[in-house]
Amino acid sequence: NFTDLVYDPHEANKERLKTLAQTCKQTGITYDLNKIYKKATFHLLYEDTHKFVFCLLPKVGTTTWKTVLETGLGKTLLRLSYIPQPVGLIKLHKYVKLVIARDPLERLLSSYYSKIHFSAHPDIRHIFEHKYGEKIMAFREGFIWETGMTDLNVTFEEFAKFVIACGAGARINSLNHHWIPQYILSYVCLHQYDFIGHFDKLAYDAPYAIQLMGLTDVAQFPPIHHSQGNTHFSEYSRLPLPLVKQLVEYYRLDYQFFSFDTPKLDHEAE
Repeated sequence: NFTDLVYDPHEANKERLKTLAQTCKQTGITYDLNKIYKKATFHLLYEDTHKFVFCLLPKVGTTTWKTVLETGLGKTLLRLSYIPQPVGLIKLHKYVKLVIARDPLERLLSSYYSKIHFSAHPDIRHIFEHKYGEKIMAFREGFIWETGMTDLNVTFEEFAKFVIACGAGARINSLNHHWIPQYILSYVCLHQYDFIGHFDKLAYDAPYAIQLMGLTDVAQFPPIHHSQGNTHFSEYSRLPLPLVKQLVEYYRLDYQFFSFDTPKLDHEAE
């Protein structure tokens, strides 16, 4: 752990990579890349001139990173999963590989506010309500579901219970990948990343990542602003303590693999 006064992205990354290697060994998580190539590379973008592979994790500044990289390079970056497997495997082996991760509970809260909360854009919220509304509202006592219902005013507690009920083994799609654990999406024990950045340290990690990609002259990360995930973090103090403990357990491997501090659960159950 590094305070802002002494934070060095190079040293922080070395510690994170060391922790990652140890945790992967301890958990014994292994994959056969030849059998899961498409899934394992879906969140990876690549660029041939500068020879890098960048893992875009939903709700971790994805849109900003994509804009910064593509504007700087003057071209659209493609997913590694779109190209033939033999070619993709060579790039995975030779290119510098980067991933930025986010505190899991902050990321979950950001997903709620941008996709499910009543303040989310109606078009987006209705897509999520159509897909998951009935399952989420099963956690509201006395609620009677009718097909096609929208504007459900889902509470964060209801959403959190739904996420726990689905489990980490849920089939990944373009909606739930906003809250599925990051280690699952990034295949962090498979790809041997060269850099692991932290969303809350982007003021330092973003320039360093851009330097590693060889883009210092063409790309610049914009000033960091507070997102809904950390602005509303006090939401967790209003959840029943057993539910918060379940969420922490659900994201336990994210905390371990990416070197985040596990939350101190000091509020009383309601």
